[in-house]
Amino acid sequence: MVDRKKGGDGGEVSGIVSVEEASNGTSESAKAGKPEAGAERRARTSEALLRLAGNLCTTFDIARIEKLFLMTFAGRLGLKKAAVYLLSPGGGEFGFGYELGGGPAPLPPSISRMSPFARRLEKENGVVFIDRYSAGLQTPSEIDIKILSDMGRGGFTHALALGSSGDRLGILFFGGKADGSALNDYDRELAAGIARIAEIAIRNAFEYQKCGREIRKSEEFARVRREVILGNAEEIRTPLSVMKSSLWSLDPDDAGTGLLVGMARDAMKRMESKLEQLLSICEIDTRETPLTLEKADAASLVEDTMREFIPELEEKCITVTMNDGTSGTNIFMDPSKMKIALRMIVENSIRAVERGGRIEINTLLSHEGPGPEDGIELSPWDGEAVSPDGAAEAAETFPGCAALDALSREIESHRENRGPFLVFRIRDDGAGIPRGEIAGLSLPFRKGSNGGREWLGRPGTGLTVAQNIVSGHGGKILCESREGSGATFSVWLPSAF
Repeated sequence: MVDRKKGGDGGEVSGIVSVEEASNGTSESAKAGKPEAGAERRARTSEALLRLAGNLCTTFDIARIEKLFLMTFAGRLGLKKAAVYLLSPGGGEFGFGYELGGGPAPLPPSISRMSPFARRLEKENGVVFIDRYSAGLQTPSEIDIKILSDMGRGGFTHALALGSSGDRLGILFFGGKADGSALNDYDRELAAGIARIAEIAIRNAFEYQKCGREIRKSEEFARVRREVILGNAEEIRTPLSVMKSSLWSLDPDDAGTGLLVGMARDAMKRMESKLEQLLSICEIDTRETPLTLEKADAASLVEDTMREFIPELEEKCITVTMNDGTSGTNIFMDPSKMKIALRMIVENSIRAVERGGRIEINTLLSHEGPGPEDGIELSPWDGEAVSPDGAAEAAETFPGCAALDALSREIESHRENRGPFLVFRIRDDGAGIPRGEIAGLSLPFRKGSNGGREWLGRPGTGLTVAQNIVSGHGGKILCESREGSGATFSVWLPSAF
């Protein structure tokens, strides 16, 4: 009959107990102490497994997982040595990971997954005796001979496949027990439990590494794509600027060329708009905005920005007033990036005003932060997808949230009073913006809802880019507006002189 008997250390071991032994007094004595010893050992085993799970399943470091796994496995089973091989990223072989209690003979650096020995392990769900497997081979392959001889010289006698059948994660090799005894049923159960916990940790680490590789691949692709777009766009921008200046120098009232000049100007504006949209998309980065800081004159930056819009300003007869309150002070910023942000805001203002309208740009230094009179801060974009098709739905659901968000931002603006700040204020006398829509203006493809005006109904990424650049400088964009009374956008940058 199959039974359990008390070992010399008071623990229980598995064994074959004869009928005669079961009937004598010694067997009865062993049975009397068995429940207490078994309960104590199960408690120790459970505690060890829980501790191992806590150590392994909170890290994605493969080297640490291998080391802790082998130390627990060999220590709990009293083994002489252990080594682990894990599946390589390519999946074609098991690579050497870590060895505990190693001998003078080096282990093979890898084991092919297509080797006969590895394929045999694929079909096993328990411990394989290496000597027994070797003895059963009639015509062993050269690969198997190399693997088995290396493991034999290293003192490894057992192998255990890690992972489920058909989805192996690695191979565990280990030697005999230090006291010379054989593995019993309890040892095998404990080995299976420790291996199962290690498999979970290894699989999680593999998935983590896979995600990391995919992220790095995506980032590298995005970097190359961005550089290609920016490089080509800059090459296109120069001839466009020349063509634009030439077209606007022609007299559209000439009877023979008026229509053609008008068509060419419209086409030029569309091409320039598409180019700026491509460039703006390249500037969007939800994690960080790389900056090259240098001292720059804020007033000169505004003048350079407005100079690009001279043809549009003249065509709509827009009056622009620029006031410099910085007294020529040079301030640390990334001038090329900040110019992009200002361009995006000014472009919206030009679209907003009617023919003959006004735009006023003030540059100043403030020793106090923005207050309620400066309006509502534009919400940062968290990277969630906002498509043009979903913009209408967003317009219906956003205002309520915007009201609460606006209140919290106004309260926050009262508390922020750390200066000095460099402030750009761009004021226009256009159609204005409903107050409930201001906070969401920086969302990509955001559409305004009032008036049916072309500039309001056109989705884009301009303010998303501007907000992202300003946030990269540690600043913020606010807007104060009412329907029918124009809008004032203000850019607040913590300044260092």
